[in-house]
This record gives sequence, structure tokens and C-alpha cells, in this order.
Amino acid sequence: MKGKRNNNFYFPGTGNLQARQMLDGSSADKSEEISMDSLNTRIKKAKESGTKENDGNAKESGTKENDGNAKESGTKENDGKRKRKKSKYVLSPFQQIGGRKRPKKSLFGIRDVLINTDYITEDHIEAAKVYIKTLSDSAKLSRKTVVHMTGIAGETCTPDMLQAIIAKKWLHGAVINSYCNHMQTHNPRPDRHILSSWVSHWLILRAEGKVKNSKHHFMEHFTNQTKMVSRVNEEYFIRDKAYFPFHVEEKHWITFLMHNKKKEFQVLNSTGKCSKAVLKKIRQLRAEIAKDTLEVNSLVQLEHPDVSSWPINEYDMPLQKDGVSCGLFVVKCIQNWNGDEWIFDFDQPEVNASRGRILAEILFSECNTMETVKEKILKIMDKN
Repeated sequence: MKGKRNNNFYFPGTGNLQARQMLDGSSADKSEEISMDSLNTRIKKAKESGTKENDGNAKESGTKENDGNAKESGTKENDGKRKRKKSKYVLSPFQQIGGRKRPKKSLFGIRDVLINTDYITEDHIEAAKVYIKTLSDSAKLSRKTVVHMTGIAGETCTPDMLQAIIAKKWLHGAVINSYCNHMQTHNPRPDRHILSSWVSHWLILRAEGKVKNSKHHFMEHFTNQTKMVSRVNEEYFIRDKAYFPFHVEEKHWITFLMHNKKKEFQVLNSTGKCSKAVLKKIRQLRAEIAKDTLEVNSLVQLEHPDVSSWPINEYDMPLQKDGVSCGLFVVKCIQNWNGDEWIFDFDQPEVNASRGRILAEILFSECNTMETVKEKILKIMDKN
């Protein structure tokens, strides 16, 4: 019997349509199942490849309806993937906000105590010696700035200069000024003012007519009238006593004290009595101070005393036993001579024993702005 051709597409050998539907399920369900499988596949492929059916048009047109919000918010509704924020370490430095470096932590929880010069120990002293000796042995690092003081003209020191303290050599004026700055700040006295050694040096240059020929710009401090007024009012007469570290001859320092209450100039020389050449320089210094004072009195109508007639008196003091300790004896004079008597007695052995402590106090002084230097010395302490 031949199959009857109709809309149900009868195929010989397979039975009628109803039988096939009974065995294989309805054609509509099968069609729907095939259709759903294809849709899932297409969605999956669209997510992976970004086809036009799902995501392609949005990427090309940049419309907010398809993928714009997805790029901004990283929601699954738009592109199916969660957007992760890129690490700042893979970004260009120009795209980063703020620095990448983490703030340095203090080496110790009691750092403020460790760098306080009231608590200088033998560990501080030994670490400071090692640090300065290591740098001074290097031709490159020996001239590196390790001390930059506030006040007193912002004095700076290098390892070469500081090494002279522990190597028992003649001291540079910058070292004396740095320690005097530390004393004046850390242990101030209501009746004492310490001037920079450069003041006496420049006043002598002016007395000898060498200021105008100098190429140094800081000579303006001694030719400018405003600076002169400041020097007289805020240094010479601001306290009862003004201490001048004074470099008088080849590699020799003395202490020159202007005592405003006693109306006299005092001289303390660690080698004994002053020579005629040294006394001549002392008289020149007195004349230059008097010159400043009289000029300021006429400029701003003040009545500072005329110091040109004040006597110059030499006072006895402990004597040095070598030819290089004069700078440290000046420091000890400023510390221990109050203009009337010695507060504390000292001698050559005591001066030598204090070299390491003076070095450590300069480096750890609150006036020294080189904080990295202090940290490096603390690291040396920690290793030892």
C-alpha cells in the first residue's frame, strides 16, 4: 500500500505520523528543544566573543543601553563579568593619586628618647664615631653634609670636619658654631648669648679694609645698615654677656666675652697670656663693635653705651697640653665660665674624654635638620 501524500509528510517504512509522534515525542516539543539549545549556545558564544546579537553593537556604538554602564560599574547584567580595579602598581606614575611609597616607620617605639641628647649613651657615641669615620674614609662621602643647623647662619658640617673632633685635630669654625648653637638651644641661659665665630672674623676683615674686596656675598651682613641694627640690638646687647669664639692667629681659637654688666671685655686663652699680635686683634674687634654701636645709636635714636673705652682683661683658665684642642677649650669656656667664676672645672683629660659625646650631641641635636643621618646612626646601634 502506497503512502498517502499529505501535509504530515508520510515516509515509507516509518509508520504513520501518529506512531512516530508516540515514539519520539511531538514535533513541536522537539523543535522547541532544538531551538532552546541553539539559543543558549548563541548566548554563551555572544558573551565570549562579543557578537552583535548581545554585546557587539554596544561596544561599537558605546551606547549606555548595552555596555556603557557595564564598563563603568562592572555589573553582570551587561557583560557578565565583574570588573576588577587595576592595581596602582601597574599604572603609569602619572595616573596615580598620591605617592606609591609607604610612610617610613620609626625604627623604635621610643625614637624620641633615643635621639634626645639628654639620653646620650655610650652606644650613641660609638655608633656616631663609626658613622663619621666610615664617611670620612670615603673620598666621595667625606664632603657630604651630615649637619645642617637652624640658627647661627644655618651652619653645615661634613664628615671631614667632624672627624677632627675624635681624631684630635684642629677644629673648623663650623664645628664650634654647631655645638654652640646646640648649647644655646638645648641649654639656654637668660644671661648668655653666643655669637657665630664668623662675626668676629668678618669684623676683623672690615677693620683691615678687606670687606669691599671680598667676593663673598655674605659680607652684606656687615655693610647693610639694617643688618647692623639687628646685630647690635639682637646680639651684642640682648643679654648681659655676649660670647665670641675668636680665631686670632694660625689655627688658634680664644674666647672673647663682652660683659655688659661689668662694662668690660674678657679674654680667655687656653695657651696662657696673649701675644702682642693677638692683643692687637682684640683691640681691633673692640673698635669694630664700638663702631657698630655708635652708628646704630645715631640711626635709630638708641642709647647703647660706648664700648670703645671698656677695659680688656685677661682671665686665668685651664691650659691645653697639646696644640690642637683650643677649639674644644673655647666650647668648655662658653659652657662653664659665667663671666665671674668657673661653674665647673675641667682639664685636658676631661676635654679629651668629652670628644665622643660632643660629636654625638652635634649629630643628634634638635637643631640638626638632617633626620636621615640620625636614623642611620640608630641603625648602626641596632646592628651592634
